[in-house]
Formats: sequence, structure tokens, C-alpha cells
Amino acid sequence: MEIRVHFQKDLKVSLGFKRADQVKGAKTAINFSYFSPGSPSTPVGLHYADGQFFGQQKGHQWHFFTLAGKDGKVYCEHMPFGVPAYNTPDWALAGGPLLVLNGKKVNIAADEWNKGGADVLSRRARVAVGLKDPWAYLVYVKEGEMSCPELADFFVRIGCDQAIAGDGGGSASMVFDKFKVARRQVPAVVYATAPALYKVGIDAGHGGVDPGAVAGNVKEKDLNLKISASMIQFMAGLTKAAPVPLYLSDVDTPLAAICDLANKTKCDVFVSHHNNASGSPRPGTGREYYTVSANGKRLAQSIEKYMAVASPLRFRGFKSERFKVLVDTAMPAVLIEHSFVDNVQDMQIIGDPMYLGAIGLACALGVEDYFK
Repeated sequence: MEIRVHFQKDLKVSLGFKRADQVKGAKTAINFSYFSPGSPSTPVGLHYADGQFFGQQKGHQWHFFTLAGKDGKVYCEHMPFGVPAYNTPDWALAGGPLLVLNGKKVNIAADEWNKGGADVLSRRARVAVGLKDPWAYLVYVKEGEMSCPELADFFVRIGCDQAIAGDGGGSASMVFDKFKVARRQVPAVVYATAPALYKVGIDAGHGGVDPGAVAGNVKEKDLNLKISASMIQFMAGLTKAAPVPLYLSDVDTPLAAICDLANKTKCDVFVSHHNNASGSPRPGTGREYYTVSANGKRLAQSIEKYMAVASPLRFRGFKSERFKVLVDTAMPAVLIEHSFVDNVQDMQIIGDPMYLGAIGLACALGVEDYFK
């Protein structure tokens, strides 16, 4: 899997048959829409940009949904009769199948798609785009890696509100500085000239039947989710990094699966949120960081630089412990213990929504600082 994250406002479209590596100045480029090979090849479905059409000027029975952009926002829209006059986009490309809508997996009409040759249940090479404002997640999966339903599961897991698949097989293309698959000329290329954002893997520790540390009615897993969500919220204001939520739900997910997804998506850093418990009559207090690498410690130091301003809790230091999420991830990683759930004073502070916002912002700023 290759995944490139860009701000939605930075995506552009180039119409006219070309390979994805022939768009000048592109930092990332993918094909997206379908076409009918032949002599000459013809676009299938809607291809529209900057007031111009390429090929058919209407929808297609298998391509009623499009990937579209307007005023810096990218979205999926149903366009069975072509570009709508009431809300004309800046660009629109027919694609499909639709994978995610309103944050939920779509039930794909596989039989109908397969009639059109899309073969959506096979694990064939394919491109897809997931959307969560303000980010766009551009994905390429190689032959044998994921089917369309599996891609939908992936986009739901990382928190996308919408996602749509594009062309597959030998036409599936992605190009950036360290990767190039562009075998065929395609009728439209989605690209960005701005640099891709660094990918920040975010893990809310514990979950499901595993509550983590517990004290009275306080469950660690609930705090971890709130802190992770706060960090993601504030990452929308960053300029260099974007979140890849690896575990942000209250369900049982093995640590091995979280590490595997971090590695598969090639996250640039990994941040795991936790809260502590001392289990003694004299509970501990404060926050501490665990790492196993020099760059992991540098990441922790960057976060602490801002946490020291945001948090009145005691700083307990940088420590080393071979936790699975630290040793089985291939990127700089940090596990943060934000507080002690069995300390009444800690809980009075961390239970305040304003404080959760402050430490979420501190974590986001710390990650941005790390990439300077």
C-alpha cells in the first residue's frame, strides 16, 4: 500500500490522455477515472475540469458517483446526468464504486460493477481516494493486496467520511518521488504540486473489553480516546503533518494489527496515548514518555516542549520500555502516559474538556515541531 496525504485544496486535475508521470511539477499524481482501451481510447463517464469536458458529457450506468472539487473542498457526489447546474464543481471525474459515505461502509453492488469489468471483489491493483476535511488520502494498492470492500474497511478505520475507488488493473497509477507506477496513458490525472503531508499514526490505547487502568468510574480507554480525538482535531491547523488514526474506536483490536497498519501505511511517526495507574495507597501523579529509539525520544522531547506549557501536571521524564507498539513499529514512536487515573487531583485536571483540548493541541504542535 502507498498512501499520500494532501490538503484537499491542493488537489488539481489534468484532462487529456497522458501517463501520471507526465504532469509537470506534481509532487503526487494518480490516475482515477475509467476509460475504454482501443484505438483510440475513450473516456468512460464524466470528465470535467475548468469548464471543459473530455469525452462523454454525461454520467454512465456504472459511474454515477464522481470525485469532485469546488472552492478547495473535495467530495463525492451522485451525478447520473452530468455536471449539475445548481452546484457546478470546479472539476469532476466519474469513478467508483463508492466505498464510504457519512463515515460508514457502503454496500457495493458487486454483480453490477463486475458486469462493467471493474472486478471489485478481486484484490487487483487499484487507486482510491478517502476524504476527511481538510485532508485527502490518495491510496494505491498493488496486485493481490486489497479488494474494494477491504479498501472501504481501511478508509472507515482511519476515520474518512467519504471514499471512492478509481480505476484498477494495469491502469492503476501513482507517482511520487520514491514511487512510480504509470504504465498507461489515462484520460485524467489527479495531482498536487504542494508537498505531501507527513503521516502521523495515532493510537488510542486499550479499548473494547480491555479498559486499561481503572479507578472508580474512570476508565483509561475513555480518556485515551478523548485525547486522541482532540489531537486529530487540532492537526487540521498544521501545515506539515496529517493524522492516520490507527486505532480510534472502542473495539478489540490486537496490538499486532495496529503495528501492522502503521507499517503498511508507512507512517512517518507513531503516537500512542495512555494514562497510568499506580495501584498503591499513595498514587503517582503526572505524565511521562516511553521510547526505544533516538528519534522516538526526539519526538517525545518535541511534544514535551509544548506539553510543559499546556499541562500543570508533573513531568516524570523520558523513559525506555520495550512496549510492543514501540518495538514493532518501523518509525519513530512514543507512548505517552498523560496522568494517573487513581489520582484524584490528576483526574480533576484531565477531566476538564478545556484541558483535553490543551494537551491535544500540545501533541499536535509537538509533532509539527518534530518535522521542522
